[in-house]
Amino acid sequence: MKKKDNMLLLSPKLKEGVKVARDQDPYLLIQRQNWLERLSIRFFKQPSCRKIKLDALGEFVVGQLDGKQTVLDIEKRFIEKFGNEDDKALARLVKFLQILEANQWIEWNK
Repeated sequence: MKKKDNMLLLSPKLKEGVKVARDQDPYLLIQRQNWLERLSIRFFKQPSCRKIKLDALGEFVVGQLDGKQTVLDIEKRFIEKFGNEDDKALARLVKFLQILEANQWIEWNK
């Protein structure tokens, strides 16, 4: 199996310290935790959390990341809600999850 094929059978979930919030727009709220960020919070009065704005697709996907649903399950719900007219729903979903993983905002359950 390829890495992408393996990813489809895994169940992603948000890491501790990463939450979804909403004021006018949805966003990820990420706590700043490493030592450099803590120094910037203390000495430069930086905010203790980062806000990453989400579009409707991102908000939907992040809302599905409970550690129980596989990527294939999420794809199915994604297609039900947004459609798949250009046959790229899975590619978009996988790319979004790869970005979340690269930023260390999700973890995977097997």
